[in-house]
Amino acid sequence: MITLKQKIFSGALANEEKTPPPVSASITRKQAAGNFGAEAPWPTLWATTRSNATSVESTVFSKGPLLSRRSSPGAGFRWEKDSMKKLTTLVLALLTLAATHKSLATDATVSPNGFYSPQCTYGCDMLTSSYGWLLKFSVNSGRDARLWPSLIVNGSLTSNPQAGDIMALDAWDTNPDGHVGWVWYRQGYWVRIIHTHMLAGQDQFTYGGATFRAAWFYYVPGWTSVYCYDNGKWYPLKAFVTKK
Repeated sequence: MITLKQKIFSGALANEEKTPPPVSASITRKQAAGNFGAEAPWPTLWATTRSNATSVESTVFSKGPLLSRRSSPGAGFRWEKDSMKKLTTLVLALLTLAATHKSLATDATVSPNGFYSPQCTYGCDMLTSSYGWLLKFSVNSGRDARLWPSLIVNGSLTSNPQAGDIMALDAWDTNPDGHVGWVWYRQGYWVRIIHTHMLAGQDQFTYGGATFRAAWFYYVPGWTSVYCYDNGKWYPLKAFVTKK
């Protein structure tokens, strides 16, 4: 049986061209609020290509950018050069974990914390544990996705999401349980999310009966919603969670 680690190691999450979506119009916080799940205008503050990223850099920094926890403003955006290093670390972690978490290979439809495929909680739990963060919850039931930020005892909230973190969405009109996804990497205000059980993004691979997709979400610190580029909709943000 092919394990989740082998899927990623085979190149499913290692060969993407990391260019954020194009941007063509402005957006205000008023437009962002209370428009969950609805069509929305394009966000601003990012370049359409890497070549003009430098010209946009000063604008982004003047509005309070998401800085890498390992960098400073002097480092610029530089398209997060260490993203590939993080992916390499991920692959090594997955290969090492394959020998110790055999249950992931033999019981692929159930995650380490007992979430079932193809739910979003299953996909996120599989990815975080494979990356070396085995989530610990304060309860064993009632762990809907929207509640994760308050239930994960070995995690803390962050407004500066990085690779390996968790994005938790709050409930909206057609989804009372919310949604969780795993942060693959981030470029400026654009956050690349790998998730399951949500029809948004490009298919990356299937595992345990779940389709893992990669989607772009636009997030600005202080906003209570995120914009999904792939389906043009807004979603209520609960929080980003990082490993303690």
